[in-house]
Parts: sequence; structure tokens; C-alpha cells
Amino acid sequence: MVARLLAVAGLPSTTIEDPMHVHGGKTGADVQVRIADRSVGVQVTEFGADEGVASPGRGLRATEKRNARQGQFPPAAIPLQHQLTSLRARVSDKIEKARRYTFQQFDEIWLLVAASLADPEAIVSTSFVSLLLTPDDVNSWHDDEMLRRSTYTKAFIHIQVGDMVYHWTPENGWQLIHGVARPQPIGGDLWFKSFLPPFPPRRR
Repeated sequence: MVARLLAVAGLPSTTIEDPMHVHGGKTGADVQVRIADRSVGVQVTEFGADEGVASPGRGLRATEKRNARQGQFPPAAIPLQHQLTSLRARVSDKIEKARRYTFQQFDEIWLLVAASLADPEAIVSTSFVSLLLTPDDVNSWHDDEMLRRSTYTKAFIHIQVGDMVYHWTPENGWQLIHGVARPQPIGGDLWFKSFLPPFPPRRR
């Protein structure tokens, strides 16, 4: 997931390693990367479309895994009205867990939230419908102070299907750095009009 993010976002790294092997024990980071002359620890987590709505054992992810193992891929309803609430809960959970570690082995600590995974066992349960959002929506639903008080120097939301990347820094908040956001409607236009193919002229 980290390698894919770095490639999509154009962030060159010289090494991608398992910090457990490098440091011989738990560090709090899932992946260690070296960018320029800095050692960066990355915590990785997966977005859950129904987090806080359904119990983990009976939610979308558990159901999707069971169905995939049986070769079944039935349609499922995604609670789109909760996706920003679920995203905020995922970020908040990682911030709290990060407080348990010093991260002294690294120069920086980043958070990566992966969504809409290209994984047959997680396509539905991690779905994040980016066309329903603008960067302002992401900013308005995340308490900037919550991240500022955390140990993270940068945070990313990578929507894998569609390769959209939102990037947070203390200086600029959340910004879309890769992909196409929902356009602002002009006049009476529908917001999704620009995503539709051009229609041929009507013959009279």
C-alpha cells in the first residue's frame, strides 16, 4: 500500500522496509521508507465504510470476506451517508493508538488511510465514493487540531480505485494532490455533468 501511494503521489523513496526487521522490535510503524536523507515511519490503516455503524463481526468487511472465500460476490448496500463519519473515526483511532509509541527511530511519522482497495475481499467494505466530495468536505469533517496535536507530520487518504490522493500537512490542511475532485456546479448544472461523455447532437 505504501509503495503504491509513493508511486501515485510522485514521492521518490530509496528503500521500503519492515521496521520490525530493521529495529528488532515494535516501533509503532508498519513500514519504514527513506526519502532523501530522512527516515519515515508510516502507519497504515484501511477505511471501513460502515465503521461505527455495524459491529466488526457482522459488518461489511466480515461479510465480504466470508462471501469471497465461498466464491460469492453478491451486491451490497454501502452506507454513503456515513463515509465521512467513518473516515474521521478511522483517523481518530490511529491518532489514539499512536500515542503509545515514541517513534524515536524515525525522523517523521506519516499516516496512510487506504480506501476503495483493489482487493476482491474488500472492494465493497472499503469503498469511498470520492465523487460525492470536494476537498472542502474532507477539511470540514476533520478536526485540524486533532491531527496537529498528534505525532503525525503528514497524513494521506489514498482511494486506490481511481487513484485519488488527499494529503494533510499542518501548514495546508487537507489538499487533493492526485486525481479529480467533484467539480463545483455552475448555475443550474448537475455536479456530475463534467464526468459524463459528450452526447451527440439531437437530430431534428
